[in-house]
Amino acid sequence: MRCFGSLKLYAPCVLRLVPSIATMLMVIGCNRYQPLPAITLIFVLAPGQNVSEADLAVNSSLPIHVSAKTLACDGSAYYKEYHASTPVHIFNERGNLIGSGRLGPGKIIKVSRSLNGIKLYRGCRFKSVIRLDEGARIYKMDIADGKYKDYLHASQMRALGGVVLIDLD
Repeated sequence: MRCFGSLKLYAPCVLRLVPSIATMLMVIGCNRYQPLPAITLIFVLAPGQNVSEADLAVNSSLPIHVSAKTLACDGSAYYKEYHASTPVHIFNERGNLIGSGRLGPGKIIKVSRSLNGIKLYRGCRFKSVIRLDEGARIYKMDIADGKYKDYLHASQMRALGGVVLIDLD
């Protein structure tokens, strides 16, 4: 029996097509990306090696500046654009803005103490939660008005649980 030899569709032929149609509809339906409610952004500025308090206080060429009293930090030298009020924008694959916020306050990352008891630091860590208006296939992150950009696919974002770590070392 030929299924498509004439314009008539025979019942056995239609029944053979049902699983194919169902599979196709399922694939189309599964291709939708579940929206994330928010992205937790962890952004780290690091000088490349651990530094001491004395290094942070006197070396202005390091990428971070630290308050001796509060241990709050922000970028300096080449990274001066990174501070608590640095803008963060999240776009979808079509370039539509789906979320925005700020880096938030920086906190120094203490690593350990050296053999002679000097505190060593790794860098400055910013953490913020950016609420999203909708999901995306590709999440485009723009930090400091384009100074730093990154792209993540929805599957990567889901695998990360919506937590993105960017480490400028």
